[in-house]
Amino acid sequence: MLAYIFETMFSLVYKVSIYGGFILLLLLLTLYYYQDRMLYVTNMPSPEMKLPEQNPETFKSPTEHEMEFEDVYVTTKDHIKLHGWFIKTEQDPKSNPTIIFFHANAGNIGFRLPNIVGLVKKSEVNVLIVGYRGYGHSQGKPTEADLKMDTQSVFDWALEHEQINNDKIYLFGRSLGGAVATYLASKTQDKIKGLILENTFTSIPDMVDHIFKYLSALKGLILRIEWNSLELIKELKVPILFISGQADQLIPPFQMQTLYSNAKKSVKTEMMEIEHGTHNESWMQAGDVYFHRIKDFCHEK
Repeated sequence: MLAYIFETMFSLVYKVSIYGGFILLLLLLTLYYYQDRMLYVTNMPSPEMKLPEQNPETFKSPTEHEMEFEDVYVTTKDHIKLHGWFIKTEQDPKSNPTIIFFHANAGNIGFRLPNIVGLVKKSEVNVLIVGYRGYGHSQGKPTEADLKMDTQSVFDWALEHEQINNDKIYLFGRSLGGAVATYLASKTQDKIKGLILENTFTSIPDMVDHIFKYLSALKGLILRIEWNSLELIKELKVPILFISGQADQLIPPFQMQTLYSNAKKSVKTEMMEIEHGTHNESWMQAGDVYFHRIKDFCHEK
């Protein structure tokens, strides 16, 4: 009888281990092959906002906000066409700084319009924003390598525009966009005036440690995406403004502090902490103080 019990228990444990191993393997394969789709969320996660044409009012076009702008089409090195907007200040755009805005991972450029309105009207900067591959009206599919390549195409477009003062170009990035902007800054820091980072991460592996702790030991096997801003920021010499929402529940604020602490070669670093700032809404929760801080940073002589 006892032998039967032990045999039954052993058989059950064996089957559980087999099925558990299969499920784990399936999970790891899914994460390996679909991690790009998990990171680059081209639509906002709600049924009524699936396509650019379905953006709600005030999220469709700068026209809704009575801002002067032009549609931008940037052709990449591999002949993919990206769409964006160049939104201009009312008074002499070339006399004002231009921010190249790299947006977060979810949703198209239209969802950034309310933020851009404040930047243009209150911070008195022009804003060039171009959707990543596969976002909005931009062609292609997003990957880390392709987005890195595309940033240079966007930057080259800006350098050629007659209303963009090449001596007053700033890069701005929120969340994923912070990693994109940091990468571009590492390649163009002799041509830009400064960098603004808002609620961004140190690296994707560090985010895996934060969000998927149970996968940390396996991340070396399954993770193909890096976006390692921490290593890049150590070599940046340009002025950097860090904007950190202290109530960010997606990216822990200590990662922003880590970036700030490691930007030791920068000629000037500033940290703006927004006490109740959440991940995507810090700019709203800070109010005009947010826009005034960016204005001071970008207009400093």
